Amino acid sequence: MKRTKSDTEKVRQLSVCEPNELALLLVNGELSGIVDQFGPKSSADHTLLLCRLVLAEGELVDTTLKKKVPVLVQKAIDINFERLSALLCVIYDYGQFGAIFQYLQSAVETITRKQTLALDDVNFVVRITNHKSNRQYLRQTGFLAPFKSDGYFQLLFSYIYKDSDVSDRAFKRLCLSPEVYMYRELLELRRSFETFIDVVSQKTVERLYNELELRSSNKEFSLWLEIAQLEPVKSVADIGFSSAVEFLERARLQHEAQTERQLQQAVHGILERVRQGKSSKYCVQVEKITVQEVLGGLVNDNLKCEVILNTKEQQGPKNWATQHGVFYSDKIIPFKVEREEMCKNGFSKFTAVVDVQYRADLANVKYAISAGSEVRNLKVQFPRWMDQFFSQHGDKQTKSQNDSNITFIARPVCSGKSKKVSDLIKSSNGRVLVVAKSRKSFDALDVSMDQFVEYDEALANVRKFAASLNTDPEDIYDFQSAYAFFKNVVEPSWTIFSRNPETAYPFGEAEKPLEHYNSILNLFHQLEVAHKIQQFSNARYFAQKITFLAFDEICENTQLKYDHLFILDASLFSAYEFCSILATNTISLKSLTVAGNPLVSGTQSLLTLLPFSNYLTTQHNIRQELAQFAPGTTLEAPLEIANPGIKDACQFVTVNTSESPAGNGYQNIEEAEYCALLFIYMAILGYPEKEIAILTAYPEQRVLVKEIITKKTAQLGINASANVLVATEKNGGKYKYLLISLVKTTSTDIWTNPSVSIGAIQLATHGLYVFGLRKNYTKTVFSLLPAAPLRLAATEKFEKCTRKVSDTLTNSAVMKSVSQLEKLVCHLVSQQ
Repeated sequence: MKRTKSDTEKVRQLSVCEPNELALLLVNGELSGIVDQFGPKSSADHTLLLCRLVLAEGELVDTTLKKKVPVLVQKAIDINFERLSALLCVIYDYGQFGAIFQYLQSAVETITRKQTLALDDVNFVVRITNHKSNRQYLRQTGFLAPFKSDGYFQLLFSYIYKDSDVSDRAFKRLCLSPEVYMYRELLELRRSFETFIDVVSQKTVERLYNELELRSSNKEFSLWLEIAQLEPVKSVADIGFSSAVEFLERARLQHEAQTERQLQQAVHGILERVRQGKSSKYCVQVEKITVQEVLGGLVNDNLKCEVILNTKEQQGPKNWATQHGVFYSDKIIPFKVEREEMCKNGFSKFTAVVDVQYRADLANVKYAISAGSEVRNLKVQFPRWMDQFFSQHGDKQTKSQNDSNITFIARPVCSGKSKKVSDLIKSSNGRVLVVAKSRKSFDALDVSMDQFVEYDEALANVRKFAASLNTDPEDIYDFQSAYAFFKNVVEPSWTIFSRNPETAYPFGEAEKPLEHYNSILNLFHQLEVAHKIQQFSNARYFAQKITFLAFDEICENTQLKYDHLFILDASLFSAYEFCSILATNTISLKSLTVAGNPLVSGTQSLLTLLPFSNYLTTQHNIRQELAQFAPGTTLEAPLEIANPGIKDACQFVTVNTSESPAGNGYQNIEEAEYCALLFIYMAILGYPEKEIAILTAYPEQRVLVKEIITKKTAQLGINASANVLVATEKNGGKYKYLLISLVKTTSTDIWTNPSVSIGAIQLATHGLYVFGLRKNYTKTVFSLLPAAPLRLAATEKFEKCTRKVSDTLTNSAVMKSVSQLEKLVCHLVSQQ
């Protein structure tokens, strides 16, 4: 397709955009036409644009540009693209080796012509030397000859002429480089703690330890964690914000891009299940799509289509009305259902609205998939003081004002966040809203929550008070009659007494009349609030000073009124979620407090986007074994009392059985039984159930654990319910005791990601018990836990245990299998 002058001009304009902005435009489909037009005859501007897109969003190589990668490489060499090596690194990392090796000679010649090696060049050479034939080619061409005095000579020599890991000298050189975040392979290597301590010398550890200003008893682990958490590519959200409006726009674009990625993952997962011959309630075959009419104006046109679905194999009718979904041919086509009709003989029909740009693709649609969602367009009017906070040009007066408006608290678990937040809440003058990811986070706050009295109980209390004044209770039958009683009897009596205190107190005998009268007023206030709650579901939010809400409880139409906003679990909130909280009310907002754990922060979390202060590095009342997972902190008053009935406070229990596929995830039956039975054992000894959590890698394993607990407790005749969590979900709060099922034995899967594994460990304070195949997890943080089988002593009870961790555990039994643990649990129940 020949490009017009307007298309060419658009390419030139886009070529000067930020790479991350281009990536988001592509996700939104705004650059698809330009990408499709790319070919051997494309201009230098066009080539430059796509090169920068690939550097910003490597996933393009897997999708849109997959077939055009060889052409892109050739064109990049032809135009002498400045960051050619970085481009080739990204393409290599996404498995497109063919295009790299096809033009390897030209790429190497381009690098050889340089006088000094850039870090991009080093990264590229290190990658291609993973292949023996490439090492031979570089040796034959004498690639290193021009670079004998270059700083990277020793590193490249070790790769081209030897088959060895990254040397200590090379690691030290790259770690101290300001561009270390670009060296992806090195960072992946350092995610393995065992490899790290084998490769790096103590001298290098000491130097990096001092330069990074860390404070921890375990220096190697602190360094490894610090380096492992570095992100290889900076994201859009890492760029500074000049205003609150810009912050909102970036948050929206980030959320849309994330939503699009999640949609694609969901669709591909559903399709994979269908291709395997399995049924899916979310996927229906499309028999025919007919375009009925075009809606909209000249630019944003939509198509109204009649869609016939083949529902013969569906189990039960599928309701598509008012839903969003996608059609699938070779691409994902979003649609919105307007009307649905049920037909006979296994067919159904609905009317869908589709963007006009997909018109040509409708003929190839095979499936309709119920996996879509609509992104809410947030409208937030930021307070002026918050907009000034984002500004990079605020004067000293503005900054001092912002200091009183915004408070950031970032600390690891058990370092005093809850105490500081509680004190700030108590000292706040006005209405307070506290938001967290889960209600579990509120347990640690030392703040009393307002208790509501139900309408019938509040009315009964008022009637009882009326009877004490010789008034017939039957005269008070609702809020209106109670209000009339107050205005006609109670209030006039108090007015007379307050004007002449020497008269008798009209409401019985009371040593302190004012306090007694306030308690009477509270009876009528409780009835008023209960009456309003009956009429308006949101009334409870307006009737109390402090409101505690989990994020999911903040409905879109709830217009909350508050003066002070506290956000807990800030590391688990995205910028978009933060803005959606502000959208409920910004008119009366006077202050903002953000608190979270930086050790569990992802790249896009609120805690990494906003500056924080008050970072305390002292932990209290936590196990020594768990404190080591918070680098840069010191431990005061560690827990010394042992966990009742269990020898070790923290340990890795080896389970040898393999996982099995289940749904979109995996299950490991023996690990699930271990976790379920250990939880039941702890419950029998008197452990509070709310203080124990079971955490696993997959939702399917969570279902299995719950089923086993339900089945076992029913057989034993006891009541016990567990908190079962999934590691990849955003779990707020903390628990004293945590049982982890790693599930996978064929790979370490999600647990190699420090933000997931450390985030899981940060949920526990008193005890951590990990179940998995030990030899497969030696290169993860779990390898720092002592490996041992469970040793239990059922004679110890939770309330009466005084044994210290260092004391010897008497009358204990080693649990060598799940069946042995089950026998012990059954014996304990029979003895009760």
